[in-house]
Amino acid sequence: MQIIRKDLKRRAACFIGIYFSFWTPCTFAQSLVPIHKINPSVQISALGLSPNGNSVALGGEDGTVKVYNIQTGQLLTTLDGHRGRIQSLSFGFNKKSLVVCSVIPGWKKVTIDPFSLKVKTREKESIGEIKTWDLLNRSQKTLLTGPSAVVASTIFSKDGKSLLFAFGDGSIGSWDGTRFIRRKTEIPKDQVSSAGFSRDGGFVAVGSRGGNLELLTIKGEKHWAAFHPPTLCSLAFSPNGEKVATGGRGIKIWDVGTGKKLVSLAGHTAGVFALAFTPDGKVLFSGSGIWHWGQFKGGEIKLWNAETGMEIGKVLGHRETVDYMALSPNGKILLTASRSQDQVIVWRYRGTQLIKGK
Repeated sequence: MQIIRKDLKRRAACFIGIYFSFWTPCTFAQSLVPIHKINPSVQISALGLSPNGNSVALGGEDGTVKVYNIQTGQLLTTLDGHRGRIQSLSFGFNKKSLVVCSVIPGWKKVTIDPFSLKVKTREKESIGEIKTWDLLNRSQKTLLTGPSAVVASTIFSKDGKSLLFAFGDGSIGSWDGTRFIRRKTEIPKDQVSSAGFSRDGGFVAVGSRGGNLELLTIKGEKHWAAFHPPTLCSLAFSPNGEKVATGGRGIKIWDVGTGKKLVSLAGHTAGVFALAFTPDGKVLFSGSGIWHWGQFKGGEIKLWNAETGMEIGKVLGHRETVDYMALSPNGKILLTASRSQDQVIVWRYRGTQLIKGK
């Protein structure tokens, strides 16, 4: 119960405005079948999938990174020496390199002087660190460290020659192997709650705690802006880059080209912290938790028709809220994990037959 209470405080912003819905039997629960579990023995804070879908990197709250074979669950290597909690992980296209972004969270303390009754505020900025690892010889290189190195999301460019970053201060940037190019945006500092790149690296979507969603070009130019009721907790681009899904209080799917809201998905009773599209973009997975009459019942995964917004399946399995998920490039393997539970569930996705109107 202590772990659950601690986790609920962290998610309080996303649980405001919780709505209730009647559950329907999961007609397509057989679409997801658990294969096995991976237990890294650390509280998971980041998850990264290799481009070929054979390996997964798991980052922990303690600053360690463990790389596993997905099919067997075998531990391949452990990477340590990071400054704090692992924030973001990204494999290179050659499968031999891994970018690790870690952070030591800052803090803010407000006190009242008992004599003067003046309010005193003390705060310390978060300190980030960006490292690249060569997984073959286990060598590492630090690219950037300090308050300006706090990363929300990272990805390799389409040609594999550059690294693209969305930073916690709202700026975006790239690393070409020799230098950083950084561009400011209109997103307020310390308001970034989620970020993600389109697969080709052409666009970056950034969500704020206030619910603002901005789609930017990699040059930092605003493409469009929209609003998702706060807090915006997760987002994911469709593989073809034509849609972006956002999660928080419910789920919305947007047209990348125009910024038009295509459909709203309702059915979760808690905040949505993880999203993933199938390779064809027709099915969307979402990870959340279950609240029923004021009680937390565990985590859940829902499957949605991404074109109509209809729920087509629901699967249980996690004791805690599902915070992370990743789908293999061929769409056959789904990985899901909870932040406060040191466990990853590996699922086999058998596909879902979409019925017209469902």
